[in-house]
Amino acid sequence: MNLLDDPVLTVRGPEGRQKRSLPQIFAMLFEDEVESFTRLQAHQRQAWHSFLAQLGAIAAEGHLMPGGVGEWREALLDLAPRHSWAMHNEDLGQPAFMQPPVPEDSIADWDVRAPNMSDVPVISQNHAIKARRSADYELEDWTYLLVNQALTGYYEGNYRYGAVRMQSNTASRPFMGTTPSLRWGQHIESDIKRLVGWEPDVGFEYQREVTPLLWTLPPAEGKSDAIDVARLHPLFIDCAKRFRFDGHRMRHTSNRARRVTGAGDGLTGDPWTPVQGDQALNPRERHFGYRQLQKILFGSEYQLPFLTSDDHQEGYLVFQTVSGKKGKRFQYLRRTIPCPYPSDEVFGPDTPVAEEAKARVERAETVASRMMAAAGALFDDKEAVEDIGDQVHGRADDRFFDRLFEAAELEDTGELREFWDRVLLEAAEDIYERLKPRATSGDEKSRWERLAEAEDIFLSIRSDLCR
Repeated sequence: MNLLDDPVLTVRGPEGRQKRSLPQIFAMLFEDEVESFTRLQAHQRQAWHSFLAQLGAIAAEGHLMPGGVGEWREALLDLAPRHSWAMHNEDLGQPAFMQPPVPEDSIADWDVRAPNMSDVPVISQNHAIKARRSADYELEDWTYLLVNQALTGYYEGNYRYGAVRMQSNTASRPFMGTTPSLRWGQHIESDIKRLVGWEPDVGFEYQREVTPLLWTLPPAEGKSDAIDVARLHPLFIDCAKRFRFDGHRMRHTSNRARRVTGAGDGLTGDPWTPVQGDQALNPRERHFGYRQLQKILFGSEYQLPFLTSDDHQEGYLVFQTVSGKKGKRFQYLRRTIPCPYPSDEVFGPDTPVAEEAKARVERAETVASRMMAAAGALFDDKEAVEDIGDQVHGRADDRFFDRLFEAAELEDTGELREFWDRVLLEAAEDIYERLKPRATSGDEKSRWERLAEAEDIFLSIRSDLCR
């Protein structure tokens, strides 16, 4: 089957569930007709979006934006010959889709892989998705797996060399960008139009000497075969892992050398990756919490990615990744933040929104610390005391972005400070009422002394928040 001509990909659109070719998918996206990709798993969403946006922008570069199915097919054929889009190519000297040529001219000794042996991250103790469930899969499932393997994360298997856009072999690729809509078509169309002809500021100029579709090239056999990142296109589609379909089963082998060099610490100018100092962000669960997001979105420590810049009057910021370490449990993390103002007016340091965000974090941290002091007066369990602080931060996290962006247009943000104090007071009162019955240790007198001390601390919190 060939992605250019055959209906490989299942989508839900105006006519219900239907199978479509890749050019048909692009045409449907630009008509905003894609409700969902029905066989795409949640943790594959990031890579599939990046693939479609990168590929679409590369295909449109130097041309008018393709319109119908025929124009998209021709634009993709201009990038690589037809066999490069086939899921199976008997000629091992030629590529297949996301399957580089095989210089060894044999895959007989390669490992046989099932899709879920290679791609499913270990989430929630393997309860959500069984890593080796029955072989009820189609070539479409391999399409998503191959894209996911090429563009993001570290998964099961001996993958010595990872994707170059990550900070390290076992890091994760971030995805942070703004969009006018959460619908597939509007989001991808917005990204493609912003990325056509884009030049990142990375300290060197991308030369565009080498095809941007790296799966069409033989793998590196040694350091001399590696491609310097400066020779590539800024939106090049990496293919760091070696798979090959033999007509019945997918096979896999490890790489012998790194494919792309010269991009230390993931500094490729990836349009979805925040940069911290001199390295790409390696996103972990903590980065999705409000305190780290305040630093990323509104501080001076991070450089926001290109695709967080737009002139949308109303939209969303989407932050997602598949996060984990080698041998550890993986998590699919996603946070969607409504953003009712153009991003250039609200993100970055030295803005009224940044000032309000910082004040909210500092206020919440103060309340959390004092609530922990109240808990410490009631009992001597260190972990339980820390849990009280976590509860405060959890409640603050849930409401942190509520009305935050209004600071962009208010001359006096006093109303917003009062709003945030009411949020924290409500959280503190609720947590404290459930906390009081847990007073422990000592005789009755000691217990009442503990309650009195905790009450004094809580009343001071309430007094401060009610001013």
